[in-house]
Amino acid sequence: MQPDRPIDEHALIVCARCGPAFVTIFFGGLIFAGQFPVFSPSITAEQLAHYYQTDTNVIRIGLCIAFVGTALYLPFTAAISSQLRRMEGSTPVLTYAQLAGGLGGLVNFLIPTLLLILAAFRPERSPEITQTLHDLAWMIMVIVLNTNCVQYFAIARAVIKDNEVNPEPIFPRWIVYVNYITGLSFFIDVLVAFYKGGPFAWNGLLCLYVPAIFWIGWIFSMTHVLTKAIRRQAQQDRDQPPELTVDVRLPAMGIDR
Repeated sequence: MQPDRPIDEHALIVCARCGPAFVTIFFGGLIFAGQFPVFSPSITAEQLAHYYQTDTNVIRIGLCIAFVGTALYLPFTAAISSQLRRMEGSTPVLTYAQLAGGLGGLVNFLIPTLLLILAAFRPERSPEITQTLHDLAWMIMVIVLNTNCVQYFAIARAVIKDNEVNPEPIFPRWIVYVNYITGLSFFIDVLVAFYKGGPFAWNGLLCLYVPAIFWIGWIFSMTHVLTKAIRRQAQQDRDQPPELTVDVRLPAMGIDR
């Protein structure tokens, strides 16, 4: 007989707090590199090339910081999955959907940052090539964010179901609205394919800054509810005596032929 193991509260809390750490390091790296505020899509190839040729090592350092910071989105997504798994029980389809959406979100930041590093790798190249790499990075960074909606809507649905059947729900109901609003704010991002200026460009108010504000709010809101849920789960483990499980597996028996 072996007692059920209590959760690793410290590890789960650290994973939950990786979300705000990711935001801080990623945007801090972009700001250090001079990539944020974001350049307008209407900037000329020569102007963009001049930027990458000036203080190139500073740009590289900032982009590498942002690139390293993207890894923190993984443990944050894993922490969310651990709590959704508790909500769903034996059929964790929404947990898997959330996990897949989170991995997709990681790629949405990982590849564009790598492309920006590549643009800074050979600043002496043709300005048109540098502009292509820069355009590709920011187009992916913004337009592909709507795929993250899978993650937000999966969380919202799991929380709704848990609130319906669980007298002590794991996440409060208000987090449903945070996930839905954040997801819906990204749908407009597909318009960046049509505009090189104004609110619908990739550096525009409606396609970048408004969704970014909602997304940062989502990160901190999810960290808050995750932390409370993990601590409550750990306290329940401490308050309840461990249940004993019996291993009923029989030893393998060899049969001579």
